[in-house]
Amino acid sequence: SSTGELLYRLMKAGDFPFSPTVYQGLLCAVVTDTGSFRYANTTTLAFTIGAEALRGGAAPWDVAKGIYERNRLSRIQALARALDSITLGPDGRWSLMTVTHQMLQETGANLEDTEGFINYARSIEGVEVAILLREDGPDLWKISLRSKGRVNVSTIARPLGGGGHHNAAACKLALSREDALEALLPHVEAHLSALDAQDAQDAQE
Repeated sequence: SSTGELLYRLMKAGDFPFSPTVYQGLLCAVVTDTGSFRYANTTTLAFTIGAEALRGGAAPWDVAKGIYERNRLSRIQALARALDSITLGPDGRWSLMTVTHQMLQETGANLEDTEGFINYARSIEGVEVAILLREDGPDLWKISLRSKGRVNVSTIARPLGGGGHHNAAACKLALSREDALEALLPHVEAHLSALDAQDAQDAQE
């Protein structure tokens, strides 16, 4: 699930010593990269590392505080603006969130503060694909895509010069916001239509 899993395996194979500090880092790696043990990459090994880390002196509340309880006010204010920007597609199966340079400037947030914003757009009931448009410069937009699992968003990003994996992908488009959406949304709609066709075929079978 994470580099933490790789390090754990290497340390076990090499018989390296584990300390509470090492376990703290391993727990942090596994928790963040499995989405707090929620994502499909959560394996029995991830839980094993978590349990062993606790036995070895890791402090779960300290890990949680470091990950989730250190938001700057500016990030929360930028998130509020981003949440207010959310719109849904005609059938409610894709959501669109926008973060502009003006939003960040007015709240004092930075680009790193937008990490994780898209998960709120994905969490909306009925949404299969979440889109985050983030203004990275004049007529330059980073497009982040997230899926709940049924749509492979990497195949949406790839024709636009990006990449990623099944549930998370991204690309950058040197276009106006309107042109970027015009380039992106047909790919999203095509994948959702393919999903409908597959569902119809499965129903017939």
